[in-house]
Amino acid sequence: VYVRASVEPISARLSRYLAIGILLVLAALSIAILGASNAASAAANRALQSEIAAREKAQAALRQAQKMEVLGQLTGGVAHDFNNLLMAASSGLELMERAKTEDRRKQLMSGIGEALQRGARITGQLLAFARRSPMQNEVVQLEQRIDKLAELLDHSLREDVSVKFDIGEDLWPVRIDLLQFEVAILNLAVNAKDAMPSGGLICIAAQNSPGGLDGADAVEVSVADEGEGMSPEAIEKAFEPFFTTKEIGRGTGLGLSQVYGFVQALGGTIAITSPPGDGTTVTMVLPRAQQDAGTVSTQPARSAQTTAIAGLRVMLVEDDEALNELVGEMLVDLGIDLARAGSAAEGLSLFAAGSFDLVVSDMVMPGKLDGLGLARRLRSERADLPVLLMTGY
Repeated sequence: VYVRASVEPISARLSRYLAIGILLVLAALSIAILGASNAASAAANRALQSEIAAREKAQAALRQAQKMEVLGQLTGGVAHDFNNLLMAASSGLELMERAKTEDRRKQLMSGIGEALQRGARITGQLLAFARRSPMQNEVVQLEQRIDKLAELLDHSLREDVSVKFDIGEDLWPVRIDLLQFEVAILNLAVNAKDAMPSGGLICIAAQNSPGGLDGADAVEVSVADEGEGMSPEAIEKAFEPFFTTKEIGRGTGLGLSQVYGFVQALGGTIAITSPPGDGTTVTMVLPRAQQDAGTVSTQPARSAQTTAIAGLRVMLVEDDEALNELVGEMLVDLGIDLARAGSAAEGLSLFAAGSFDLVVSDMVMPGKLDGLGLARRLRSERADLPVLLMTGY
């Protein structure tokens, strides 16, 4: 047996150990560098998160400040408008007491009625903006509504402002809420009037737009004025709620918001074009109604059915004393046997003590039971009882 042994040179052994040592040192350095990098990244991430939180807090504070500014604009505009309306109504009533002729009294009554209608339009705009005013859409032919629009604008614009209608031939029908459409046109016309302090011409045009709404047929309705136009910044913010370039008290900034909400609810689009110094044109693009023109209606359908209510036993529940008195007098004038209650609890007591053919109740009332709750309680005791709910919304 031969045993062969070899002895490795000391230099080779030292070289191998040195290489291993270098690798261990490099590995340690790499771990240290990665640890330091992770620590730096973690610190940067914490700083970023802190900055994001601070920015979100600042943005929240800014939004709150903007809300308060908007609320101030809304309050100032609406309060001014309603103060004017109340002044017109109260002055008219005072003058009616001193009027010596029937014609004069009728004239004053007409003025009071117009003031109340303006107030109703303001609340209608607010409800439309808040989306609490339901749309009652029907298919209409716009060219058959021109006379009504002309009459509406004639009572709303100054004498130095004239209106021209440019209606295309064979206009397609559209499905719209007529009241909301008229309010939208009125808002645009009033804005156009305000843009022309020295008077001018407002052009209201309508034409078919084949494929004008994402490839679908549509009808374009535009309102153009001869004013100085709008800046790009104003156009960008024009449809924002409460935005207005008018002085405080001269507008609520809800007009264009109502128009925008109306058009969007119909699935249409709206745009503003305003070359510098060359007037402003607001264009609404409304979807074409998918209905045969032969079935188009031009006036809201109204029921001709009437029901004799004289002699009925009716309970009126209304917490507002003035409204309770006013509505009660109207019902009494119709020959109704009326019982009044000022709250839901009082209404329950009256109902328990007597028999009623109908209950008329306010929807929103203070206390644990509102109008809807009252109706449910009464119907649980008498399932066939008619209940009519009233609300300002």
